[in-house]
Amino acid sequence: MALIRQGRNWRYADLVRRSFGAIAFLAGAAFVAMAIYAWLSTESMSSKAPMSAMEFDLDAWRTRWKLWSAIAILIGSFTAIGGGAIILRRSWGFLLISLAAVLFGVFPWCLKALDLTKYAFELPRVLETAVCLAIAVSMILAFATWTTDRRERADATVFSKVRRAEPRS
Repeated sequence: MALIRQGRNWRYADLVRRSFGAIAFLAGAAFVAMAIYAWLSTESMSSKAPMSAMEFDLDAWRTRWKLWSAIAILIGSFTAIGGGAIILRRSWGFLLISLAAVLFGVFPWCLKALDLTKYAFELPRVLETAVCLAIAVSMILAFATWTTDRRERADATVFSKVRRAEPRS
């Protein structure tokens, strides 16, 4: 970003941000599609579960799987909406993607702290959480640089208009 700001190449910076927005939009849409598929295939997946295990509660598994699918739909929606906002040059899209990353990284730890984890897909993983928090921090930094760049661009525009308005002698 320093090279972009030093050269005052605003169009390149905008292209990079909008390209990232498109990638985030597509990733969010794919995540929503996978979560909807997981939601819809709950019954077929539960019919293939081993019936020999006495401690396996099929109804509880279905409920938890649908809950996690709903959370995944929410996270994917946040990511897709945030990516769309970035494409449309709205800086709050970065904050929405950051919120999705924090939710995805912290929610399993909250469940574990409350002793509500029962199945392997609900357990928190350190690497997954670290990646999500790194994404969240980078999105907050991108939001901060975007607002700074916009202010600098506005200042440069005002300065150039003032210089043009000065009479030449």
